[in-house]
Amino acid sequence: MNNQTSVQQATVCFLVKDKQVLLAMKKRGFGVGKYNGVGGKKHPGETIEQTAIRETFEEIGVTPKNLNHVATINFSFPHKPEWGQQVFVYLSDSWVGEPAESEEMAPQWFAFDKIPYDQMWVDDQYWLPQVLAGTKLTADFALNEDNTILDSKIVENNKEIFKDRNGRIVYKPDNKTVKPRLSSYGLYIKDNKILMVMPTWAIDKWELPGGGAEADESLTNTLHREFREETRYEISDFTSKPFIQIKQNFYSDDTDEYFYSEMSFFMITQATENKANAVDMAEIKAIEWVSLASLSPQNCKDYILQVIQQAVK
Repeated sequence: MNNQTSVQQATVCFLVKDKQVLLAMKKRGFGVGKYNGVGGKKHPGETIEQTAIRETFEEIGVTPKNLNHVATINFSFPHKPEWGQQVFVYLSDSWVGEPAESEEMAPQWFAFDKIPYDQMWVDDQYWLPQVLAGTKLTADFALNEDNTILDSKIVENNKEIFKDRNGRIVYKPDNKTVKPRLSSYGLYIKDNKILMVMPTWAIDKWELPGGGAEADESLTNTLHREFREETRYEISDFTSKPFIQIKQNFYSDDTDEYFYSEMSFFMITQATENKANAVDMAEIKAIEWVSLASLSPQNCKDYILQVIQQAVK
């Protein structure tokens, strides 16, 4: 997914102790206001480990005594190919000095289960929990200009990662094939509320109406059918092209199938409820106009929040 022949190499280092990880709030420049590990770009003549040690000392005044290389992550930016980076991720549980605030970074300890992913780069939530749990991995992320994920691939211990409908990690067995899956979803906003559904399989989280395309079905026909089946609303006007498309590795637990999923999101500008349309309550347990202000990671999936944020910005 990412041509690594000429990209900049960089490091990020996380200090860990007693089920806590040290994150640092970026105070200026690129990524200001976000938490991350500490690190930066490799200088000419340095080894990548020397980069990690130098950057950690420069940013928080600490010299790692041991570095455990836990991940290599390739980032690409289709809108700005020159931004591409190959990032080497390290953990360290031994160091000299005490973390201190600098002009660039403000360090803070967080328990593993209290990490503020909503204040971090969007990709962190997909790989940082695994490396803190002791897994080594490689990953590729293609990011849009607004920090949404366009495409991703994560491999742990030579096993490609897939996620089920509730975000649980599943490893594809070697004897399973992966199929392509196209799907369409509709974003209908009225009076600062969004028409949303809660599937029966969801863990109390709102979703946008939509779903997978049937054989030989166009994306727009899928949008009309799925939106009608899940909400009773008939779409009469919408954007002819999706405003964002997201690729994910998806595991369907009810059919035991693995998919390379491409989700297309359309903006709906006019729709009318037809109560004669039947909703399959075996699949949809709630339909509701949900206030934009009430949406959060606690009641809505992270990638759905990203889609909504891009639409309303």
